[in-house]
Amino acid sequence: MVYIGAGDPVATRLIDSLAHPGGNITGISDNATVLATKRLGLIKQAVPKVRRVAMLWNRDDLGMSMRYDASAGAARSLGVSVQPLGLREPDDFNGVFEAMDRDPPDAIFMVADALTTLNRKRVFDYAGAHHIPALYE
Repeated sequence: MVYIGAGDPVATRLIDSLAHPGGNITGISDNATVLATKRLGLIKQAVPKVRRVAMLWNRDDLGMSMRYDASAGAARSLGVSVQPLGLREPDDFNGVFEAMDRDPPDAIFMVADALTTLNRKRVFDYAGAHHIPALYE
C-alpha cells in the first residue's frame, strides 16, 4: 500500500511508527499539523489586525481534522478566533459561503486535501470577490 497526502501516518493510526511502519506500506509523510500552525502565523503577520479567521477543511478526513485542531490551537495563542467551516462534500461550499456572507471573517485559511483542492477555484473566487485575505496550503 502507498499513502500520499494522508497527514501524519502515525497520528492517524495508519502505521505504528515512522521507524517501523510494519506491513506492506510506504509513502510520504507531510506532518502538516506543524506547518498549519506556521501558516496561521503568516496570516497574522501579513494582516496584523486579523481577529477572526474562517477555516475550511474536510472534516471527514482525520488527517485534515488534525490540521484544523492544531491551527485552531495556534489561533488562540495568537489572539485570533476561528470560524470553523468543516466540509464533507462539494455542495457544502455553498453553505460555507453563506456563513461567511452572514458573518464575514477577516481572513480565510483552507486546509488542502482532495475535496478542498478540487473546489479551490470557488474559494479563490469568493475571497477575491469579497476582498478577504486568504491562505491556502
